[in-house]
Amino acid sequence: KNARVLENAGGAKLLLEGEFDAKSLLEDIKALLADEEKLDNMSKAMRNLAVPAACYRICEIILEQIK
Repeated sequence: KNARVLENAGGAKLLLEGEFDAKSLLEDIKALLADEEKLDNMSKAMRNLAVPAACYRICEIILEQIK
């Protein structure tokens, strides 16, 4: 489910278990590394999904619950 969110946002490529092997994975990686524009777009998409200080916010919620 989380991987689909990343894929739908353009920040990842979803590889389903059993639908790829080492050779096809290597080909996908080489293709991505050769396509700077796509890699840059994926990087920007991932940054747009980031939640600043998420760890801090999660810890605050946990600490409030245990008080």
